[in-house]
Amino acid sequence: MKKKFKNIKLYFVEFTIVTAGVLLALFLNNLKESNQAREYHSRSIVAVHGEIKENHDRLRGVVEKQKQLLDTIQKYSTSDITLSDLILKKGGGLKVAFINNIGLEFYKKNQLNLIDFKVMSKLINMEKSAKLIDVKTAKLLDFLYPNFFVNS
Repeated sequence: MKKKFKNIKLYFVEFTIVTAGVLLALFLNNLKESNQAREYHSRSIVAVHGEIKENHDRLRGVVEKQKQLLDTIQKYSTSDITLSDLILKKGGGLKVAFINNIGLEFYKKNQLNLIDFKVMSKLINMEKSAKLIDVKTAKLLDFLYPNFFVNS
């Protein structure tokens, strides 16, 4: 009976050691995956911030160009000149901004709950602004195309 009890005790000790090893391996694997996810998340947030800065710089350049075009239009508003001459020759042409919003698309498809609400709202506002810019550009081109060679 003592021998049987001793064997059960040895099996129990071995089982405990194996269980502790498996639990330790699972814990370390979970820790590694958490660190990788955190690092990936921080890199993606940095990429989103870079994208926002790049879009802001692009928009600033377009706004500056459009202000110059507006000044040119106001200067030549009383002249008998075609829109094509006014916009292309005098104003330097139209400039349109192309806004990237890859960060929001990534988070929409994968892990929207991982980003901060403020960042998410900025990305959504940026997406709405991009759509608005596209609509306004289309309306401007719809107006310009038939009137391009008509005297203003």
